[in-house]
Amino acid sequence: MLDGVLNPKQQSELNTLAYSAAVANLCEGFKLKREQFQKGFNYLAHEDLASMKPEETAYFERHLLFNYGVAVGLFMAEGAADQASFCKLATAHRGEAAYHYWQ
Repeated sequence: MLDGVLNPKQQSELNTLAYSAAVANLCEGFKLKREQFQKGFNYLAHEDLASMKPEETAYFERHLLFNYGVAVGLFMAEGAADQASFCKLATAHRGEAAYHYWQ
């Protein structure tokens, strides 16, 4: 639904946000940095946001949240299937710059 709307870096960031949220829900010792997390969503703003009509903006925001929700659901399902391995991998990712949404 967002094909061609998010650039590749934004798509990657959407996945990082979703993964970070799933980890925070499934793994002990992981909490989201709320302010940092919000800034991550701000990064996902449409490149033409300033010139978009209100209905176009609403459409984009709905689809963005839908895609985010699907991604969170997929990561939650993956994590629930083998929570120990999922959380072990998250612990390994914790120090990586890309995963800066955890406290």
